[in-house]
Amino acid sequence: MNTNVNEMQSTLGKAIAIWRTGRNINFGMAMELREQGYDVATLAQAHRN
Repeated sequence: MNTNVNEMQSTLGKAIAIWRTGRNINFGMAMELREQGYDVATLAQAHRN
């Protein structure tokens, strides 16, 4: 279970870093976040500059 939690944090962390630069994440990353239960649109809005 710890590996899965680390992977989620890693994907989320990468997405936040991308959004903070003003860019969009790729489709695959968005799908992975959705599968993990995240609301991607809300996250993007919250973390964009």
